[in-house]
Amino acid sequence: MKKKDDLVKSKFNDPLVQNLRRVHVGKEGYDWKFYLIPGVGHEWCPQMVESSVEWTYQWMVKKNTEEASKL
Repeated sequence: MKKKDDLVKSKFNDPLVQNLRRVHVGKEGYDWKFYLIPGVGHEWCPQMVESSVEWTYQWMVKKNTEEASKL
Protein backbone atom coordinates (compact mmCIF):
# COMPACT_ATOMS: atom_id res chain seq x y z
CA MET A 1 0.00 0.00 0.00
CA LYS A 2 1.49 3.32 -1.07
CA LYS A 3 1.10 6.19 1.40
CA LYS A 4 1.19 9.82 0.47
CA ASP A 5 1.31 13.02 2.43
CA ASP A 6 -2.15 14.52 2.30
CA LEU A 7 -1.26 17.27 4.79
CA VAL A 8 1.65 18.87 2.90
CA LYS A 9 1.97 17.91 -0.74
CA SER A 10 5.55 17.48 -1.97
CA LYS A 11 4.97 20.05 -4.73
CA PHE A 12 4.71 22.76 -2.06
CA ASN A 13 8.33 22.10 -1.10
CA ASP A 14 9.59 22.93 -4.58
CA PRO A 15 9.68 26.76 -4.15
CA LEU A 16 11.52 26.40 -0.82
CA VAL A 17 14.08 24.00 -2.27
CA GLN A 18 14.63 26.16 -5.37
CA ASN A 19 15.19 29.21 -3.16
CA LEU A 20 17.65 27.29 -0.98
CA ARG A 21 19.56 26.19 -4.05
CA ARG A 22 19.77 29.80 -5.20
CA VAL A 23 20.68 31.59 -1.96
CA HIS A 24 22.20 29.09 0.45
CA VAL A 25 25.97 29.38 0.74
CA GLY A 26 26.32 25.74 1.76
CA LYS A 27 26.67 22.81 -0.58
CA GLU A 28 23.60 20.70 -1.29
CA GLY A 29 24.28 17.10 -0.32
CA TYR A 30 26.83 18.18 2.27
CA ASP A 31 25.37 21.06 4.29
CA TRP A 32 21.78 20.20 3.48
CA LYS A 33 19.83 17.59 1.56
CA PHE A 34 16.41 17.43 0.01
CA TYR A 35 14.89 14.10 -0.82
CA LEU A 36 11.47 12.55 -0.97
CA ILE A 37 10.91 9.15 0.52
CA PRO A 38 8.36 7.21 -1.51
CA GLY A 39 5.45 5.71 0.40
CA VAL A 40 5.88 7.88 3.49
CA GLY A 41 3.07 10.16 4.56
CA HIS A 42 3.36 13.11 6.94
CA GLU A 43 5.32 11.21 9.56
CA TRP A 44 8.90 10.27 10.38
CA CYS A 45 10.38 7.04 9.13
CA PRO A 46 13.64 5.29 10.11
CA GLN A 47 15.50 6.83 7.13
CA MET A 48 14.58 10.34 8.31
CA VAL A 49 15.73 9.58 11.86
CA GLU A 50 19.03 8.20 10.55
CA SER A 51 19.56 11.26 8.34
CA SER A 52 18.86 13.59 11.26
CA VAL A 53 21.30 11.73 13.50
CA GLU A 54 24.01 11.92 10.81
CA TRP A 55 23.43 15.68 10.35
CA THR A 56 23.50 16.26 14.10
CA TYR A 57 26.75 14.34 14.45
CA GLN A 58 28.36 16.14 11.50
CA TRP A 59 27.36 19.67 12.49
CA MET A 60 26.97 19.58 16.25
CA VAL A 61 28.97 16.74 17.81
CA LYS A 62 31.96 16.39 15.46
CA LYS A 63 32.31 20.13 14.90
CA ASN A 64 32.17 20.87 18.65
CA THR A 65 34.67 18.10 19.36
CA GLU A 66 37.07 19.51 16.75
CA GLU A 67 36.68 23.03 18.15
CA ALA A 68 37.29 21.80 21.71
CA SER A 69 40.48 20.02 20.65
CA LYS A 70 41.87 23.35 19.37
CA LEU A 71 41.59 24.94 22.82
